[in-house]
Amino acid sequence: MRDKFIAADENHTLDENFRDHELLELLLFFSQPRVNTNETAHRLLMQFGSLRGVIEAPYVSLRKVPGVGDSTALLLRVICAIMRRYVREEGPPLSECSLHDLSELISVIRRMYAAETATEHVFLMLFGADGMHIKTVRISDGTQTGSILDIPRCIKLAFDYNAAAALLVHNHPSQAQPSDEDIALTAQLKSAFDMVRITLHEHLVLTPYCCYGILGGGILPEKSNLKNS
Repeated sequence: MRDKFIAADENHTLDENFRDHELLELLLFFSQPRVNTNETAHRLLMQFGSLRGVIEAPYVSLRKVPGVGDSTALLLRVICAIMRRYVREEGPPLSECSLHDLSELISVIRRMYAAETATEHVFLMLFGADGMHIKTVRISDGTQTGSILDIPRCIKLAFDYNAAAALLVHNHPSQAQPSDEDIALTAQLKSAFDMVRITLHEHLVLTPYCCYGILGGGILPEKSNLKNS
């Protein structure tokens, strides 16, 4: 399998000569060098639906798959982290981003999600009074159709980091329109932030094709899209 990969890589024929389960099988050799990893590769793909789904799966979920130990789950999460870091290097870091230029900020947020889009994830982004980014916290991981929002935790985090404004971000693997639950939770979170005089600037719903602002009630422009138009 290693020889086959090296030959295909040198000849630029990986897409033609390697199927997803074979790539995953080869990868798993590095965490399970004395095990036939074919069955585990198939189990992972069946559980998470695709190679991307496997790479993006949370550590705890990976550990539940038979044949996946600590080393394998860690290996997959490290690869996902490397993918995110690789993509983020294409643009400015979050520390240089401001709420005052939401279109640029959205393009940076999209790179944050570039390696994790198969399931829903929720991030709380916190900003100072000057609009500059302070901290981004991963609030929850969900499934292909939903995620959980802990409003008291969001408020506590905003206080802990002395934030003046916040941006809630979560991804939809498919549809762009927010669900009724998304809209209701946004209203609850905004009300909670208003009570402590912290501005919820927007709740962004990110899809592979567009970014929807729930508070603004429509699709928002992105810097990358503006450049391509």
